[in-house]
Amino acid sequence: MKRSLVLALAAVVFTWQAAFGTLIVSVPANGGFVAAADTRVVFVDTVCDGVRKIVQPTKRRNTVVLVGGTATVVRFGKTPNHSCEYMKSGPRMLDIPSLISMRLDATENDVLSEAEVNSIANDSFLAVKEFDQVNKKLYPLNHYIGIGFQVDIVSYDEKQATVLVGDFAVKVDSTGTPQLLNLPFIRLSTTDKLAFVVTGARHFAKTYIRTAEMQAIVGKPIGQVSLTDATSAALKYIIDGEKLAKTVKEPDIHIGGPIDVATVTKAGIRIKRHKEIK
Repeated sequence: MKRSLVLALAAVVFTWQAAFGTLIVSVPANGGFVAAADTRVVFVDTVCDGVRKIVQPTKRRNTVVLVGGTATVVRFGKTPNHSCEYMKSGPRMLDIPSLISMRLDATENDVLSEAEVNSIANDSFLAVKEFDQVNKKLYPLNHYIGIGFQVDIVSYDEKQATVLVGDFAVKVDSTGTPQLLNLPFIRLSTTDKLAFVVTGARHFAKTYIRTAEMQAIVGKPIGQVSLTDATSAALKYIIDGEKLAKTVKEPDIHIGGPIDVATVTKAGIRIKRHKEIK
């Protein structure tokens, strides 16, 4: 893939994605990559923190699923007494992250490919359409999942020392009609210049977030960026995103809670939770 396209990925903005409060950033590095995510969601008008947005398949090596927006619908009748606890354990009417994880685990030894990501994207879209058909007599689709969701599947191919990124989204318009959107599949080798990938509040991030740590590594050959520097840059990016979300006050931007940082290398996946920034 041409480097110009790789660099453009960090700047891609869908106008409708401004309502994705989630903020996740993926940073490639020498020997793997780092993904950092806030853990805040809003459920039944309640702010809930500590929700994992970095999903780790059970069997697929060195691969994580990053989800922004509403890709999971929890069934409930009357408003739960403890909304956040119920949101984490209540019965799922729609669960796209689990669907994706099962698909990835079905071929545990495979290297992520564009064809596989496209197939997973299509299956996810079909699941949304089936959900809509079953439930539309009560409410249109946007009642359940708002404007939709975005998914990044990020994997490290240890044999080729390459970071692989598949990105798709399901948009729901004001009439409740879903649409599948795919971005080009990305392969980042150690000789490519570093560009980071934002999942969720892309427009907010592009407009407001500027960190010295990220600026120091963007544009360098990936092979010259250590996992330590990538981790520091990813963590600071989310920290600043949380602070700015409090001061800028853009509608539907809810970024906060503890921060999860996943480090993915040939040795596997390590996820560490950092305390909420006050």
